Amino acid sequence: MRSRASDELKTLKRWGPVRYLYGLLLRICRKFLTFNISVIMVLPLERTDSSTGIPEGCQFSMLTEQELLDFGHDPALELFESTIKDSIARGEICFGATLNGKLVAYDWRAFSAAILEKKHNIWVDFNPGNVYDRYSFTVPAYRGKHIIRPLWVYADDQCYKKGETNNLSFVDTDNFPPLRACKMAGYPVVGYAGYIHLFGKLFAFRTPGAEKYGFRFFKPVGERLP
Repeated sequence: MRSRASDELKTLKRWGPVRYLYGLLLRICRKFLTFNISVIMVLPLERTDSSTGIPEGCQFSMLTEQELLDFGHDPALELFESTIKDSIARGEICFGATLNGKLVAYDWRAFSAAILEKKHNIWVDFNPGNVYDRYSFTVPAYRGKHIIRPLWVYADDQCYKKGETNNLSFVDTDNFPPLRACKMAGYPVVGYAGYIHLFGKLFAFRTPGAEKYGFRFFKPVGERLP
């Protein structure tokens, strides 16, 4: 209990009272409702020199399915066999950062509709020609070592070479650390989108800026998925 109170105090000091209370309100609401309110960001892709800014000793690469399965034996990575196989089958690509042969961070990119939440079968969709930055993860012991941002640049460059136009991403409005990281990385905010799941149905919304890129949350009922 004391540790939790200490964590809450640290959060309050770090983000200020307004954001702290906003985050607290949404956490309470999530105990009773399945919903999402997200900031939508779109970064136009362009040719970049992704070899600069890589932390010393790190290597970036596009990971194969077998490599992911092998790395997945480490529980700290939160990589699960079913998720890996399903993602690869949908044509998604995982870019990884390795240090001394150990995977320390990774970034999944999707090129068509992707699953967001399995329990209620909620998906994310967007227009062709865009790539969706589906999920990034850094092993806790390696956070703060400036690995994930140059990995994003590397992944962006590889997606640009594949002919993609924009990198789409979204972050919950109360998930402040990645929001700050995206802001510092220069990701422009184009709009907002969200949903609430009630009585087995999904009620979604999006602002015009998100709609421009075809971004939407949806539940595939009779829709053909890739």
